Amino acid sequence: MAKKTREWSREACFKWLTERGCWQTINTDDQLKTALEQWGVKVLNVRGAGAKQAWEVQSPLTTEDVLKRWPRLTAHLICQSLGYFTPRSAANAIAHHVAGERFGCEWYWDWATKWKASAKLDKPFDEVLRDVGREVLQRAFCDRHIHKGFMADYRVAWALVERSRQGLGDPLFASWF
Repeated sequence: MAKKTREWSREACFKWLTERGCWQTINTDDQLKTALEQWGVKVLNVRGAGAKQAWEVQSPLTTEDVLKRWPRLTAHLICQSLGYFTPRSAANAIAHHVAGERFGCEWYWDWATKWKASAKLDKPFDEVLRDVGREVLQRAFCDRHIHKGFMADYRVAWALVERSRQGLGDPLFASWF
């Protein structure tokens, strides 16, 4: 995901990890740094000590960042997926693509499995997943003018993205159901 430089307190580092389901025991700064880096956060510098400690980090692009920066692409990705993606899951897929990382949702896995089998690709599966993400986003952009009608209506997808951006919630499973 695209990186943003931020300054976090030690407490904010723990909170960020906990929100993502990291429950490992962390007692030292080295363990905290390792845990953050396992979750894609690069620690650039640590200043101070104790409660006044400041951690300068590069954190991944968040779904909120994507929804603010690329709301139209997010809506078109929902249309391209025929409603499989919710606004947040579409934003997450975009963030992974921007970072050059694979996004392992069921839909992408299905495409990647079929591509690998049909083309007898020698690439590692992670690379194929990355290629699928690039292809899906490219199609969402190129097909943007035909996103109309049942399960691919841009106006409905845009309304869902706007609702999500305003903090009014996302559909629980998929966008059209």
